[in-house]
Amino acid sequence: MTGPVPESEIVLYQTEDGAARIDVAELGRLVVAPDRQGNGIGTRLALHAERVFPEVMEIRLFTGEQSLANIRLYCRLGYRESGRTPADGYDLVHFAKTLGQPGGVGARVGELAG
Repeated sequence: MTGPVPESEIVLYQTEDGAARIDVAELGRLVVAPDRQGNGIGTRLALHAERVFPEVMEIRLFTGEQSLANIRLYCRLGYRESGRTPADGYDLVHFAKTLGQPGGVGARVGELAG
């Protein structure tokens, strides 16, 4: 790959009063160079992002509606479509995945709310 390497980031959410929410993160710019795609790198990056912050209980991300390989990857990893927003003639598809409780695994959404 030539040129600058795109940045990856996890952004923690803020509540309306400005307090940080450390239980929800947004995964942005998960990029694999075209000549390296199809080797499981995207899967490993996404799974690593889920483990990096053990306090995070939900990860959110989005991709373009025409990025079918990305959509298949996120669905295969357990992300669920949570909405769409228009962007310059196409839609951004938003996804969310509920992770396990801090210090545990496999929590259901209802358990997290209570």
